[in-house]
Amino acid sequence: MVVITPMRNRILRAMALGLAAMAPANAGAAEVTPVLSADAPTGRAFSLALDFEHQSRRGPLKRDVVENGSSILRSDLMYRESRDRLRVRSAGALYQDLSAFAALSLALADDRALDFDHRAGNCGGVPNSCVTQNSSSLLRDGIFPGYGAGTFGLNAETGQPFASPSGRVFQGPTRKGVEYLSLGLSYGIHNQHRDATKPTWVVSAETRLSVGTDQRFDPGKPTANRGVGLGYHQLILSSVFSKDLSGIEPSMGVWLMEPILTSSSVYQDTGLAVSTPQRRLGGHVGLEVEIWNDPAGLHRVAFEFHGALEFRFRGLAQNELWEALSGDSRCTTDATRCRAGIDTDRTMARPTPIQAWW
Repeated sequence: MVVITPMRNRILRAMALGLAAMAPANAGAAEVTPVLSADAPTGRAFSLALDFEHQSRRGPLKRDVVENGSSILRSDLMYRESRDRLRVRSAGALYQDLSAFAALSLALADDRALDFDHRAGNCGGVPNSCVTQNSSSLLRDGIFPGYGAGTFGLNAETGQPFASPSGRVFQGPTRKGVEYLSLGLSYGIHNQHRDATKPTWVVSAETRLSVGTDQRFDPGKPTANRGVGLGYHQLILSSVFSKDLSGIEPSMGVWLMEPILTSSSVYQDTGLAVSTPQRRLGGHVGLEVEIWNDPAGLHRVAFEFHGALEFRFRGLAQNELWEALSGDSRCTTDATRCRAGIDTDRTMARPTPIQAWW
């Protein structure tokens, strides 16, 4: 068993381009509740935006091991992920406060890595002060080669192991490509620009179509797949409220995501009792504080504070070890490549990469 503690997330976003047609002087609703209106001047009729996001995640992974007849949690690895994403989104009003939108999400660079857990401090000369190639259960259990040796693990970009004193044990391939194509409808049940006594209330239905290559990993061909597709389309229903209180705008909302398998989805190959991806339910609360606004030039500076909560239903998903636990296609022809419980009994021509579920 692997225990994954909460990840530390850092997200940076930048709106590089924003265009609006027929924008009224009082336009300035929070981006979580944009309302496009066909009957200007009560709202914008068209919008085009280019959004860049950088996200980094890291956190420790602990493994459940048996020592002296007792099961204990032992620190083993540090998971690190860095992701750059670019999204182009356009929307146009259809009738009153009903609008249609389309978006394209591109992963510019998606990198994942596993390091030995060195949080205990100085690793030089102090026995058991931190995890190394001599104590990592990932190597000890044969998930990656090199336990107790001078070279260990796998750098997918070079196809070679790491060499001591490196603290990294696995580096995945840099992934990039089309993440999804989004199509949807949005409707403003209430629009604060029409009735200032009511909050803006927007409901939307969105389909995120997985049009790119599904992400997979084969240790025998580590750079053969650089896809970022999840293996399923997403149907998302959402409801969001916001209220402009003279430059301070609180907001809140809920959403539900229903996954729909693609024809090439890896989830169809699991052979497990549960073979569908996790359905997800989430919500958020936020507060936007306007610092400066130039309605004539459509320029605006604001700070947004945002908190979110997500619940995942019973189902399948990738955890932080899915690449490390992916099947090796070389096992079908070379028995020495077969890892017990990971590559054995593998007869398919293509590997099934997702083996770790939580």
